[in-house]
Amino acid sequence: MKKIILLIVFSLLFGLFMGCQKNDDKPSIEIALQNEPPLSFNLIGVSDKAEEVDVLPILSWESAENPQGTAITYNLYLDTDLNPTSLYKNTIDGTLFELLERLQLLTTYYWKVIATDQEGKTSQSPIHSFTTRNLNLLESPINAAAEFQKRDRHSSVVFNDKMWVIGGFYDGDQKNDVWSSSDGKAWNIATAAAEFSKRTGQAAVVFDDKIWVIGGFDGALKNDVWHSSDGINWIQATAAADFPPRSGHTAVAFEDKLWIIGGSEGDFEQKNDVWYSNDGINWTLATENAAFPARTGHTSLVFDNKLWIIGGSAPFAWYDDIWYSSDGIEWVLATTEEAFSARSGHTSVVFGNNLWVIGGRDEQGRQNDVWYSADGTKWIRATEAAPFSERMSHTSLAFDNALWVIAGLTSEGFGQDVWALD
Repeated sequence: MKKIILLIVFSLLFGLFMGCQKNDDKPSIEIALQNEPPLSFNLIGVSDKAEEVDVLPILSWESAENPQGTAITYNLYLDTDLNPTSLYKNTIDGTLFELLERLQLLTTYYWKVIATDQEGKTSQSPIHSFTTRNLNLLESPINAAAEFQKRDRHSSVVFNDKMWVIGGFYDGDQKNDVWSSSDGKAWNIATAAAEFSKRTGQAAVVFDDKIWVIGGFDGALKNDVWHSSDGINWIQATAAADFPPRSGHTAVAFEDKLWIIGGSEGDFEQKNDVWYSNDGINWTLATENAAFPARTGHTSLVFDNKLWIIGGSAPFAWYDDIWYSSDGIEWVLATTEEAFSARSGHTSVVFGNNLWVIGGRDEQGRQNDVWYSADGTKWIRATEAAPFSERMSHTSLAFDNALWVIAGLTSEGFGQDVWALD
């Protein structure tokens, strides 16, 4: 009887022991499987050391996911260092990413991807490089003869997902018509005769969800200010602003204010004053004499949270200098070395994280060169001779992932052509 009881007890203990062994083994196997890091993987596209790569490339890589491991996300690193450390995009779920911000032209980039599982274990790809393309120059215009009449000294803005052309001059006739286009091909007239007088040399800018037209010349110098919420109906903010009448000045929207800079009060009376307004009605003088010389035919824009002016002219003087300001009062000279030739009647635009300068007139005549800079100091020539003819007093816009050049006084006369560069 004792032998039977001992046998039963032994059997129970043995079964319990074996059960414990099985339960102990199972989680250790699971933990071992779950703790495996992401698999090694390679970059696929863009191929290593590729050239002429688009400035909005699609980057792709192999999967690093272990079939027995946890889900994987990817961090993309991209910059111009041999070992890129700038995180461009984190926690990407897939193995492909399309860049949404344009890269610099003619620049070598390095990139890598780091895979991370849910437990924080990582695996890194090799580092690849590629070099971006130059500016794309179409050999023919988007529209060689737009619906609007030939002109120069007009103004243009981007507003409500359209490009707009306002006023200007052709063959002795000043204009106050307003046109718009959503593609640069077809242009629609908003009004043949806006409420403001026919004029040239006015400044136009978008501010407070409206298009603003400021000053200009209609047979006399103007300092009136107009705005429109649709390009059709125009309202006069003031018939005589606090700043003196002028043309050939510039206007920008900066720090929730309208700004005007420089311009001409007459053939030999250029200005270097700076004014601002919260409402287009009441204007405040930021500085009567900025550090830069008085000028007209210059350009102004907002870049890197600063006001910028580029080039221009005065009697017996041409300028290639570039200045910037954080407050409109104190101005700093950005350039110390000559880049593009001194000029007036050119255009400037911010596009793809760069400043751009297009055409204009220098002491040799009208030009069709194109320059760009990432910092306003170092300038690179994208082309010495663009497909469009040499010109001045044209307009340029950044719209729909392209640079646009519109009309102007060309080497062939007044233009009504529309070009797109990207």
